[in-house]
Amino acid sequence: MLADRHPAALGRPFLDVWPEIRSNIAPLFAKVSAGEPVHMDDIELMLDRPGRPREAHFAFSYTPVRDAAGAVIGLFCACVETTEQILAERARREAEASERNRLWVLSEDMLARADFAGRMAAVNPAWTRVLGWPEAHLLATPYVDFMHPDDVGVTLDAIEAMNKTGHPTRFQNRIATMEGAWTPIGWTVSPEPDGMNFIAIGRDLSDDKRAKTNCCKRRRPCVSRKSWNPWAS
Repeated sequence: MLADRHPAALGRPFLDVWPEIRSNIAPLFAKVSAGEPVHMDDIELMLDRPGRPREAHFAFSYTPVRDAAGAVIGLFCACVETTEQILAERARREAEASERNRLWVLSEDMLARADFAGRMAAVNPAWTRVLGWPEAHLLATPYVDFMHPDDVGVTLDAIEAMNKTGHPTRFQNRIATMEGAWTPIGWTVSPEPDGMNFIAIGRDLSDDKRAKTNCCKRRRPCVSRKSWNPWAS
């Protein structure tokens, strides 16, 4: 912790040893001098360490030390540097966020964050690829305006039921494209803990429905326009 300040720091006032953190620490010393213990699980400081100022993190407590008359004459400091742990955790979170962002951008499924009041707060690029609408229009327009009129009731009922139960749900509806067509979408929606928003994952079912239609057509028996009678002369 002292690095190149050792051993010259021994016997010197704390704030003379670390003048660069005076604004952070002096108010805490004032509290302890007034008899109030101080405890912090994490304090971020910029310390002048060999080479350049460096970010440092500490978990510590300051406890007033009193004389026989009860007057505060000093403090006891228990301190653990947590810089490595804090920076490692930050790097992990940043890596996870980067991966989520990559999946958000590259996903072929339509991903969205929306609220129960009827607006979307975020959509991924797949919305524009599937439907043609620009992101700005999608975010500025109530999501019910994109639904086929015959699907509005079923869709809103499913969303309202999810809001009441707190359980994810699935449904299908038809969503308008920018060209004026209707695209069938299969949705999986899940509420967020805040009770105001939900995450929606939509998959374009157009290919599935075309394949199903073609399959049904192939299974139909072929009927000739003119019936064949083997006994006819």
